[in-house]
Amino acid sequence: MGMIIKMPLLNINDESATLVRWLHPDGASVHQNEPICVIETTKSAVDLCAEVDGILRQIAPADKTYLTGHIIGFIAASIDESIPTHFEKITPALSNDTTELSLPKWTKKAQILANRLGVDLIALGAAHPGVLIGEELVTGVANSVKLESDHAPNLTTATHSLVTSSLGIQPERILILGGGGGAALVLDILSDTVLQQAIGILDNSPEIIGTDLMGVPVIGNFDLAIKLWHEKKFDALISTVVKDIADRAAIFERFTQIGIPFTNVIASTANVRKKCQLGTGNLVVHGSYIATGVILGNNNFLAAGTYIEHHSIVGNHCTFGPRTSLSGRVKVADRVKFGTHVAVEPFIEIGTESVIASGVVLTSHVPPYSIVKNTANSVIRHVR
Repeated sequence: MGMIIKMPLLNINDESATLVRWLHPDGASVHQNEPICVIETTKSAVDLCAEVDGILRQIAPADKTYLTGHIIGFIAASIDESIPTHFEKITPALSNDTTELSLPKWTKKAQILANRLGVDLIALGAAHPGVLIGEELVTGVANSVKLESDHAPNLTTATHSLVTSSLGIQPERILILGGGGGAALVLDILSDTVLQQAIGILDNSPEIIGTDLMGVPVIGNFDLAIKLWHEKKFDALISTVVKDIADRAAIFERFTQIGIPFTNVIASTANVRKKCQLGTGNLVVHGSYIATGVILGNNNFLAAGTYIEHHSIVGNHCTFGPRTSLSGRVKVADRVKFGTHVAVEPFIEIGTESVIASGVVLTSHVPPYSIVKNTANSVIRHVR
């Protein structure tokens, strides 16, 4: 089974991005994490990487601008697999004279209520142009719409597919993995945008299933994601699991191996500069800074105020505590955990599965599987 390629959300304030060029011809064999095209927004130009191995099928022409979330390509599992017919028709590229979109507005209470009841505020706003959406309007729609799923009654409603051509936006439907504090961070970030929408939370703790967080329901455990994906109830996952990096990596690898994609969730106040390469599944919290030339892998968590300077390279499944700072040309391997207020000097290399405790100032290289706990940078012990 192949995987679709959508125009990614690289900057929370951008509703569209330009497909600058394809890096491989149509029908070429590509590999997971290999750059396949160049995407440019108002803040950055990045290489979009393949999420799986397969055969590249180009759907959208290059050198044109497309709305975030629209299908631009497809990676077939084999050379014999063709593009699914319902992928062949995509929304045309935006013209250069496209006027600014008139987006709907709603009150904070209406947003919380809509999340709880599963009402699509974008579709509702399109049906009531120029109206400030309040709780009464949300309640009226919820009472008149029959929910689509018996398994996840708060997950989605018939209004979700009614995003109109007048807006030209269909929000990316995100399913959140983990119902703790990280989920609250994601919901706070998504409250600033109409381009992504949380439609449910999954958590493996039975005691919180059936509750809600900031109006979004916790509908089941992680296993439910497979069923909901086959039912086309969401578009992508984001993981908020940060306590155990091994668990975070295993969750990401489990779902990507069966073709369920992850997405980047980037706060509106995060600053992602030009010429960066971002993988997928990254959660970038408010106040973070990713400088030009940075390569950020997959499934990383950047807490508030994380600072990654120019041409640094970060692998996969890493977590950064608040106010952690990497100077220029630092190399971080996979599955590295940073505490709070860590400072890393230029050109330092940090080995895989290392742990850097809070307050450490790194001035020398760190071997793989190390734990560093003091400012003298002596390795306290090796994990292995």
